[in-house]
Parts: sequence; structure tokens; C-alpha cells
Amino acid sequence: MHPYYSKNKSKYLKQINKLMSYAKDETREVFASDYSNILKEVQTAFTEAVLEDLPFVGGSKNSNDTSNLVGIGQYTALFLVGRKHGIEDHKIGELLTIMEQRHFKPLPGWIQSIVRCLTNRKFAQSFLVRMAVKSRKFGDEYPYAWVYVYREPDNDYSLKLDCVRCGAWKYLKEKDFLDIMPYVCNMDHVCFASYGLAYYRNKAIGYGDELCNNRLKRDGKILTEHWPPHGLKGDGFK
Repeated sequence: MHPYYSKNKSKYLKQINKLMSYAKDETREVFASDYSNILKEVQTAFTEAVLEDLPFVGGSKNSNDTSNLVGIGQYTALFLVGRKHGIEDHKIGELLTIMEQRHFKPLPGWIQSIVRCLTNRKFAQSFLVRMAVKSRKFGDEYPYAWVYVYREPDNDYSLKLDCVRCGAWKYLKEKDFLDIMPYVCNMDHVCFASYGLAYYRNKAIGYGDELCNNRLKRDGKILTEHWPPHGLKGDGFK
């Protein structure tokens, strides 16, 4: 286990506790077991089967990727325990979606309006440019870091950022666990919807595309129905 992960292990276990607490009743129903026992199993699976050899992507100096990869590891632990109990990935994916929808509780309408306004400001573009530049630097140093390419906004989209290397896909491919990518990718839609943003993506590495074309559509409809995952229900998004 990398020393950075070892130092933060207790924090990660608390994160699992918090995430799963959003769906205690559903967890009991899906597993037909005591919630506290399932929680302990997931935390143990995360510590022993995931965190022990989770790739390092920079720690605090690359906090976004580190948080993302640890989160993917936490998701993976839930699916591992599900498979151990003979539960289909699709059922665990639905349970995970419920957890994250309650975690990413939609912001009040007035705050969503402010967020949408801010995404149209020049500093938002500057932020994405810096993010893309930094990602190339981290990508050269860490094989499992995400790498992005900035695209200029246009009449249809206010923000455009392509992901050309996905750390989640790379990690799950190595673990022979790519079957859960649709559920992982779907969490982006859940997160952006909570901010009231019209997040449109019709290409995703997790579905075999060459990149993930992350877009915020100007005056677009906010996607709110996230189950089944967009890429599995064939609504044009991934």
C-alpha cells in the first residue's frame, strides 16, 4: 500500500460509511443481510483487495485524480462484495446510483442559476485550460492519471473538455473489471445534474470510444433520469 493511502485509510473508510449510509434500507434489501455486516465487508474489501495495490497518481498535489481513483476503488469494493453474495452487477449499479443521487442532492434553484452563470464566464475557460495543461504534466508522471484536452466553446456548448485518458478505465481494465464502467460513467451525469448543469456526453472511453467528450450545453435540458445508465438505455448519451 502506498504510504499516502495508508495515511488516509481511515478517511477513506469514513467516506464509504457515509456513502452507504444514504441507502441503508436498500442495502439490506439487496443483500438480504444486516446493513452493518455489509458495510464492514465493503470496507474490508476496499482495504485488502483495492487499496493495497491502488496506483498512486500524485496524492495531494493531484488531488482531483487521487479523489477520483480512490472513489473508483470504493465503488469496486461494493461490486466485489456484491459478486461475493451472488448479486448481479446491474443490481449493485442501481444501489450505487441511489447512494450517489442522495449524496449529490440537487442544489437550490437559485444556487444552480448562479453556477450556470459562472460557467459562461471567461475564468471558467481559463480554469479548463489550466486543468488540461496540468493533466498532461501529471499524465507524463503517473500512468493512471486522467489526461484532458481543452476545446474552445461554441454556439451550442459553453464548456468543452475532452478526456483522452481515463484513469478509471485503465485501472478497471487491469483488474478485469470493465463490466462496471457503465455504472461508473453514469455518476458524472448524476453529479452535474445536482448542480443544475446540462451535461451532454455522447462519447466515453468506458464504452469503447477514443475519448470522453464532456460538454455543457447552452440552454440545454438538464438530464435527470439516470437509471438505467445512459449508455445502456440508448438515449444518445454515455
